[in-house]
This record gives sequence, structure tokens and C-alpha cells, in this order.
Amino acid sequence: MRRLVLVVCLACGILQAGTRVRDTIYYPNGKRAEGRVTITWPAFESGGRTIASGARYVRLVNGVLDVELEPMPTGLYYTVRYYLNSGTSSIEYWVVPVSATAVRVAAVRVAAPPPTNVQVAIGQIAQSGAQIGQMLRWDGVRWQMVTLVDQETPSGAVDGSNAVFTLAHAPDPQQGLILFRNGVAQKRGLDYTLSGNTITFIPEAVPQPGDVLLAWYRY
Repeated sequence: MRRLVLVVCLACGILQAGTRVRDTIYYPNGKRAEGRVTITWPAFESGGRTIASGARYVRLVNGVLDVELEPMPTGLYYTVRYYLNSGTSSIEYWVVPVSATAVRVAAVRVAAPPPTNVQVAIGQIAQSGAQIGQMLRWDGVRWQMVTLVDQETPSGAVDGSNAVFTLAHAPDPQQGLILFRNGVAQKRGLDYTLSGNTITFIPEAVPQPGDVLLAWYRY
């Protein structure tokens, strides 16, 4: 039984205390504000723990704002929205430091959200099957490997009548295709259309014998 109690106490000691933000909020006329404050945050890591994304709702009573928050890693921030009984609302951003004593709002408020730092482990790149010459692209959900293609000559007869040419790969995104004809950039939708990896020139822009086509894109 003593051993069990010891383990529980050790586990409790690992938890890190948050930083208390305590201040008094006023209306512009000098009266203490009343209302509510909504504080939201993204998921993050702190002290070896995973903190889930979420929100806290705090009542402003007689102007007193008192909330305890976990300090975040560099680049992350809390989004704070004020909804006052006067009918006004506002938004600001907090970067909460590690502090053993309470801090005021002025100490955590920042003028604009700090830029987010993104770290990618080498293992993530290797596990994605990356090849030399590729780059990483974030699609909003996961990292993707992207290959850049420079100065590719589309396949197809340059004889003055053939309008259809083929790229080795389908550009992704399509608007990323840069196509030159004799050093002059061609406009998609005006000089040609693109479907998958197939380029089709309009009749007025069909390449003539001796023309040079070069393409840049990613996929």
C-alpha cells in the first residue's frame, strides 16, 4: 500500500503548473467591465504531455479576469475574444510565459499572432519515400512529397498541324504549369488548355516547325 501511494505522489509531481493571468478589465468610461471571455487554443506539446485543442469560457464579474493557462511552445498562441455586456466585442492574442506568479494581460498580449514554427523530422521525410530533388508540401492535413520539373520538352510533333502535346506527369496544381514557346510564356485558357498531362493548343497558337516548347511544373 505504501508503494502505491509513493507512485501516485511521484506522478503528481511530474505535472506542471500553469501560469495564472489575473487582471481587472475596464470599460472606456472607467467602470469595471462585465461579460464573458472565450479563450481557444490549438493542440500542442508541453513537458512531454499532449494538450488537446480546446476552449475555456470565463465570466467577467466586476471586471475581474482570472484564468490559469498552460505556457505554449514558441510560435503558438491563445486566441482571446471579449464579449462585454455593453454590446461590444473584441479579439486579441496571448503568448503565455512560464511564471510562478500571476501576470497581467499586458504581459501576455501581442499585437499580432506570432508566426508558426514548423518542424519536420528526418524520419518523416524518409518514411514518405522522398527522392533526391523533391520538396515537402503541406496540404492542410499531411505532408506530401513534391517533385519539381524544369525545362521539360512536351512530347508531340511540332509540324504546324499537331495541337496535342503530352507532359511526362500531370502538373499539380494545374496553375503551377509554366509553358514557354520560343521563350514567350503561354497562357492557359488563352493559348492552350490542360487536362491531366495533356496540353492542347488552340488553332491560332499551334506550334510551327522549328518552335521550341519548354515546361516547368511540379507534381
